[in-house]
Amino acid sequence: MHQSDNQTRLVLDKIGLVAPIKIATTLQGSVWRGRCSPLPNEKENEQEPIVVKVSDKHLVEHSLARVDGTTVVVEEDVVKEATILSQLSQDNECPASIVRFQRLLHTNRNYYLVME
Repeated sequence: MHQSDNQTRLVLDKIGLVAPIKIATTLQGSVWRGRCSPLPNEKENEQEPIVVKVSDKHLVEHSLARVDGTTVVVEEDVVKEATILSQLSQDNECPASIVRFQRLLHTNRNYYLVME
């Protein structure tokens, strides 16, 4: 079952995303942006912007997507994407134009690919 935007906001809040804003709907979920909760010695405006790709676990694990209300087979895999992005982020020669991997989290329902 698809998670509502309000439920997604609650999870994003728990993982430390301040003022999450949904910026896109994807084949397997959605993309959100915000900022990390500031550490005690940091001001809120000093935090780097964060983007979180939320992907429905069932869809990912079965290589499926929702397109106009229809379920279709796709080659999307947020876990593989996270692995590739993590490897690129560790490379000292990785261009600044590539987003940086921060972490991959999951709940019973979704994967959360956190990027800066």
